[in-house]
Amino acid sequence: MNSNLTIKCIKSSDNDFYDICNYCEKNINRENLNINGGVLENYDITYQSIMLFVTYFNQTPIAYASIKIKKEGEYYISQIAIKNEYKRIGIGRAMVKMIIKKAEEDNMNLRTHVRYWNKPSLELFHSLGFDQSDTLTKRGSYTFKLKILNLDNNHTKIKR
Repeated sequence: MNSNLTIKCIKSSDNDFYDICNYCEKNINRENLNINGGVLENYDITYQSIMLFVTYFNQTPIAYASIKIKKEGEYYISQIAIKNEYKRIGIGRAMVKMIIKKAEEDNMNLRTHVRYWNKPSLELFHSLGFDQSDTLTKRGSYTFKLKILNLDNNHTKIKR
């Protein structure tokens, strides 16, 4: 990646979280997503984001990935958006790798959904070791899971 690109993890408790959300909503938004201060709304889905991974080019946000906790022990990658002029240069891969690293640090599994027609994203999650479901959801997405932790026979968490 370009040396002018940086990725930062911004938590909902950080002072600039809401400002970053507002900037992303106005400048990187896709699929009618309303970020609205960390509460992401898309169609009939609403949830609270707990952190954003934001990619900056020369200190200007150009991409983000929104993370939430959907169930105990699991981070859910709910949205990845990249400005069109910065697609296909490795930004999505770099953000997901940082998310995997954060999940490992926090002992969390990862999950996401990818639309069946989104070939670049399908390839990305396959290449990073995520397992894909065999069936589509009602909305036409495959579920992708990455187990960071497994339980041994004594129900002790062990890293994969």
